[in-house]
Amino acid sequence: FEQYGKLTTADANGTVIVWVDGPQNEFVQDMLNNRTKNRISDMKWNSNGQMICIGHEDGNVIIRSVEG
Repeated sequence: FEQYGKLTTADANGTVIVWVDGPQNEFVQDMLNNRTKNRISDMKWNSNGQMICIGHEDGNVIIRSVEG
């Protein structure tokens, strides 16, 4: 979290939320990926923190930039 100011969470339903450090040191939602039909098997940021790869148990992979 500290290097890029982002925190990524996922739940058992397949919802992924990227949080950023807000102006008053609180987490603010930055990105929401909601594929409620498939569970998340893994997720990984690239080395510069600009792209995220989200793998689902059904074999689908989503690659997104922090800009959407």
